[in-house]
Amino acid sequence: MSDNIETVGNVEDLHQQEPESFEIKSVPVTVEGPIKTQHLPSRAGVMRSFTATATAQLMLGEDPRRRKVIIMSVDQPVYIGLNSNEVSNGAAALWPDNVPLEITHYNQVWVAVAQTSGTSIISVVTELWAD
Repeated sequence: MSDNIETVGNVEDLHQQEPESFEIKSVPVTVEGPIKTQHLPSRAGVMRSFTATATAQLMLGEDPRRRKVIIMSVDQPVYIGLNSNEVSNGAAALWPDNVPLEITHYNQVWVAVAQTSGTSIISVVTELWAD
């Protein structure tokens, strides 16, 4: 064994500080063929029911974290739309009772019972992709 050990650099080089920020360069990638993806479970969810009337009411506000919502009217057909005007005027989607509706956008959702004198229980199940 030899006691002669050659060193490279010095103590100052060993203890040097990394810069506070540095540039990260992108690497171009070309995908060829199929890619396996896996749908992850939602991070959070809310389940609720409420009584809807013939007056348009905001059921869900705009939420970019929303993955999907399932809506079902239990008692009566309802109008479901993106704003109060289309729901009030009957221009929104007329959805039958006891048929689930899945929505995957994050816009506002408005609801009103189709019969002017009726009420209906509306069940809402919302899944959020982020907390």
